[in-house]
Amino acid sequence: MIAERDSFRADLNEMYRNKKKIEHQYEYDKRTGKERETKLTKQQGLLNKENNDLKDDLLGHVKAIKQLHNDKEKQKLRIQKLIQRKGKFDVGFKTCKNCTKEYNEKENMKWSCRQHPGEWGGEIWWCCGKVGKESLGCKYSSHESKDDEEDEDEQDGADGDKQVNKQYIRCACCKEVGHSIADCTRDPNIKTNAKADVEFERI
Repeated sequence: MIAERDSFRADLNEMYRNKKKIEHQYEYDKRTGKERETKLTKQQGLLNKENNDLKDDLLGHVKAIKQLHNDKEKQKLRIQKLIQRKGKFDVGFKTCKNCTKEYNEKENMKWSCRQHPGEWGGEIWWCCGKVGKESLGCKYSSHESKDDEEDEDEQDGADGDKQVNKQYIRCACCKEVGHSIADCTRDPNIKTNAKADVEFERI
């Protein structure tokens, strides 16, 4: 019995020593874990901040790229318009101030520009009764541009001399005397004239 008691006491003392070692190791691991957790949390915060900064930089670069792309497209369109406009100016193209259509000065006749002198009533034009806002105008005239207004004063003197000769000119379109085909108010297209006469009779 005494031998067994001594053996139990020795085992109990060994268990106490092992318990202290385990508790000591536990406290060490716990302290080390907290320090590591704090360190990792701090690193995670720094990484999150760096990630957010990179995202902001990326968004800024994306916006800048989109802006540059839009500016590039605008510049392309502007260059194309300038090229087209330059080519049109070279061949005599202008924009009419009345109907806003582009025309060639060499093909500008007295019937080339068609516009409505009256107002749009919502369903019909008050001047001619045509239905549809996009319908062709009932007033025939030649195209006019802003440049033409500046040149009117200079052309007044030359027009006076031309009127003297026009009284002997016979029009090739309407066969009347007193004007040329360039100044004729009648459209030389037979189909257009027939359609206009039918629309006028219907009105």
